Formats: sequence, C-alpha cells, structure tokens
Amino acid sequence: MGKNYEKLGDEIITRLGGEQNITKLFHCATRLRFQLADMSKADLEGIKKLPDVMGVVESVGGVQVIIGNDVASAYAAIVAKHKIENSSDGKKVEKADAAPEKKNCIKNSQCAFCHFRTGNSTDYV
Repeated sequence: MGKNYEKLGDEIITRLGGEQNITKLFHCATRLRFQLADMSKADLEGIKKLPDVMGVVESVGGVQVIIGNDVASAYAAIVAKHKIENSSDGKKVEKADAAPEKKNCIKNSQCAFCHFRTGNSTDYV
C-alpha cells in the first residue's frame, strides 16, 4: 500500500500550528521547507514521531521536515489540499498551481550535506 501523503500533510500542518501559521512552503530534493509566523506554535517532537518523517530541522524562522526522495509527492498532496503561500511567486498555491517545484538548494550547505549523506545528488547535476 502506498504512502498517504495527504494524511501526513494534514498531521504536519496541524503540528506546525495550522495553515494560518505557515507563511510559505517549498521543497528541495528531500525536505519540505516551511516558514512560520510563530515558531512557538510548532510541535517539532510531534512531527518527528510521524510515520514517513525522517527528521526535523529548525531553521531561522522555519522548519525543514525531511521526507526523502518522495518529497515532491508529499508537497503536491499538501498544496492540493491546503492554501499555503509558495515561496517562488508569493501567491497562495491553488490546486491548478500545485505542480511540485524543484528548488536547487545546493547553495544551502546543510541541505547539500543532507543530499550527499543520503546519496540524493540530483541537485548537483
């Protein structure tokens, strides 16, 4: 049975303080990257315990949820259901705009290390 990314997305959104607490969402090759209005509303330990979440990293003003190589599917499931701002254009993501966007995150050394460590080097090509 396949992974239920819609349910996982709902659980992540809830633990981040709800849709209204998320100011932007995008992804790189392995991580969902959320920018939050209020970090104190985020339950990072709760997110870490979710199935299919490989880890959570707190970053300045946001949270990176490590999903792995299926991150584009998780992202698509979240934006198909939730209206969350997409960092690429500053607009709310609508269902028609929900095609996953691949970010080149090689400029972020922490993310680059993650890709190197997990063997996911698609951003380097």
